[in-house]
Amino acid sequence: MFRNFSGGQSQKMMKDILDRINSYKFIYKDKPIKVTISSGISEMKKNLTLSEVLESADKNLYKAKIMGKIKWYMRS
Repeated sequence: MFRNFSGGQSQKMMKDILDRINSYKFIYKDKPIKVTISSGISEMKKNLTLSEVLESADKNLYKAKIMGKIKWYMRS
């Protein structure tokens, strides 16, 4: 959750996080490993409950996973 961020700001922040994780050299037991993440983003709007926003973010997460590794998805 990005408090006080717009949907666009959250998308930029998520892209930056994904880029940093993708370029970082993770080492486990002296061996490099590839770490990827998928993320769902949903913007809190006045007409939505917290439950609805979390449900939307969860659905967006699964859409990102379907799209492949190192993805985020947001549908307004």
